Amino acid sequence: MMIKSKLCICGCGRPIFSNKYSKFCQYKRTDDNYKKPVRLKRVELKKSTKPIPKRSEKRIEDDRVYMIEKDSRSDKANGKSLICYLSGEEILYKSGKHTFDLHHLGNKIETKLLEFDKCVNCKRHYHNILHDWKVEKLLELNWYKYFLAKLKIEHKSMWLKEMRKQLKAGLITITEYNNL
Repeated sequence: MMIKSKLCICGCGRPIFSNKYSKFCQYKRTDDNYKKPVRLKRVELKKSTKPIPKRSEKRIEDDRVYMIEKDSRSDKANGKSLICYLSGEEILYKSGKHTFDLHHLGNKIETKLLEFDKCVNCKRHYHNILHDWKVEKLLELNWYKYFLAKLKIEHKSMWLKEMRKQLKAGLITITEYNNL
C-alpha cells in the first residue's frame, strides 16, 4: 500500500512543506492575521576580514635567511664553478649567481632548517629526484650510486639512513643491513 502525500494548494504538484504550500511556493503564502506575504529572513554570512596566510611570518623570515645563505655560498665561489654533491657535476653560473639548491644531510625539520653546517650544494634537478623518486628507481641511476659512495665515506650515519630506505623497500635483507 502506497501512502499518497498531500499536494501544494497552488497546483504545482509538489508535496506540502508548510502551511499547505510546497517548499518552492512559500513565497505565495500569506499570514492569516495580516494578509501580506511572509518574507523569509536572509542570514548574511560573516566574511573573513583576513585571509589565512600561506606561509607564517617566521617561515618567511627563515626563507629570507636561507636565500642569503645560498647567495653567500655563490659569492664565495667568486665566479668559479661549484660542484653538485649528489652527482659530481658542475653547477651552472647564470647572471652573476649559481643556480643550485641546498640539500640537508640531516633531517630537515623546521628547527633545523637554518643549520647550514650539514647542507651541501646540489643541482635542483637531482635534488627533486632524490626526494620524489622511490629507492628502486634511484638505484638505477649512476649519480645516486656516486652519492651513496660519497655518503659512506663522509657521513656514515646518513649513509645508514639511505640503507634503511632500501631495507624498508625490501631490496636488502635485515642480515645484510646488520652486517653493514
